Amino acid sequence: MSTPNDITVIVRDHGLRAEVVIPPGHSPAQITPDLLRTIAAGVKVEINPGVERRLAEACAAYASATEGLTFEIARATPPVKGSDASWVWTPAFDPGAALQHAPGEADGGRTDHRASHVPTLKAGTVIATCTTPTDGTDGRDVTGAVLKAERGKSSPIKPGAGVEVRPDGAVVATVDGALSVAKGVVSVMTVLEVAGSVDFATGNIDFTGDVRVADSVRDGFTIKATGNLTIGGSVEGAEITCGADFVCPRGVASARRATIAVGGNASVGYLRNVAATIEGDLVCRGEIEHCEVTVLGTFDSGQGRVIGGSIIVPGDARIGTLGSPEWTPTSVYVGVLPVVATELKRLDAESVRLKKLITAKEEDLRHLQSCGGGKGANAREQVTELLYEASEARRELQAIDAERARIVEATRAVKGVSLRVERIVYPHVKVHQGDSAYEFVKELKGPVQFIVDEHGALRVRVASLAPRPITDFARSAKPGATAATASAAQRKCA
Repeated sequence: MSTPNDITVIVRDHGLRAEVVIPPGHSPAQITPDLLRTIAAGVKVEINPGVERRLAEACAAYASATEGLTFEIARATPPVKGSDASWVWTPAFDPGAALQHAPGEADGGRTDHRASHVPTLKAGTVIATCTTPTDGTDGRDVTGAVLKAERGKSSPIKPGAGVEVRPDGAVVATVDGALSVAKGVVSVMTVLEVAGSVDFATGNIDFTGDVRVADSVRDGFTIKATGNLTIGGSVEGAEITCGADFVCPRGVASARRATIAVGGNASVGYLRNVAATIEGDLVCRGEIEHCEVTVLGTFDSGQGRVIGGSIIVPGDARIGTLGSPEWTPTSVYVGVLPVVATELKRLDAESVRLKKLITAKEEDLRHLQSCGGGKGANAREQVTELLYEASEARRELQAIDAERARIVEATRAVKGVSLRVERIVYPHVKVHQGDSAYEFVKELKGPVQFIVDEHGALRVRVASLAPRPITDFARSAKPGATAATASAAQRKCA
């Protein structure tokens, strides 16, 4: 077939479309699909049903055209970009969500501005749902060449430590901890790092694991950690609870009463106006002033001072200065605590009562049986009741005996404890031991060592001299056990 030389097929836009150009002056009968197909194939246009249809349409269009014709016969099939990855937060963990203050229970539903802003979660909690990017669908240009599809974009958020993505797209915490989103990485941290202070910006902290606070804990806020707690700054009138060790090099001081409960050891710079219970050892480098402190391990403040309030130490203790030149009333409890002795007395009294009750029930039962009782319905009911009451009393007596034995065993460990004061004991210092208390009326220069001897008696050694009875240095006084004492004893015996 002859081909008019002036009919052309042009591939434009880098293969995205192709046009046939037919100048005027040709006979419509000469312009056929076969002719145009040959020309298109010559420039490598891929001939497919769509192109065949457009070639036929071009011929028909030329037949009715008054001038030449430029007609699009092919268009590329564009590639379809893959879907981007998605990340949809569970609302409670969305870091971009507006901060919501929880209503307080104790204030009639008013907003609790100290509520925690640190998202904590348990293992297995769904943090978000996500999808992965897809490859997309390739396209073809008018010559049949592949137009490569662009893969969907990856999410800017990626899972890190303590997080896994399940096959269904659920993003799940694998450990208990605090949610962290840093530089696009989502992690669940078993150590909670607070970069600044615990204040209105963070809210209260309640965390399963270790907590490290770079700065201070402000007045009225609380920190609860099941692990270790380290505070780089000072602690004001806050509530501190940790299950393991507590470290606060600066110290704790408050106008309002701060409270500290430590399940392990504690190391602090100073304590002022604090109620503290330390289940392990306590090291305090500075003063302990107007506090109620219970230390169930050993206590070391060899360079410090204890002024005012009370300190309870069933174990060994070392203090720099006890009391003050102003004769500030100060109490120290050593050895077996007063409340323990009181509890033993209570148990002994209850044991005597129950034994008398059991004896009385047994006598009533013998009397009833000796009088021919047990034959009538009423008598049988009385016998049953007496037997039950005697059995219950024996059960209670057995429990009391076991409790008494446990307390006695727990107190054996503190029989030989000692308290050492390095520099001076001032007047108005009371030393409590068991049911007894002794008040100093004169200064006693150290080193002074208070010793509970093998007989449970409190003795005093000054410097390298032989121990003497404490009554040689102090007068007997009213014990006046505190509520803190009771709390400490209960925890010690638990």
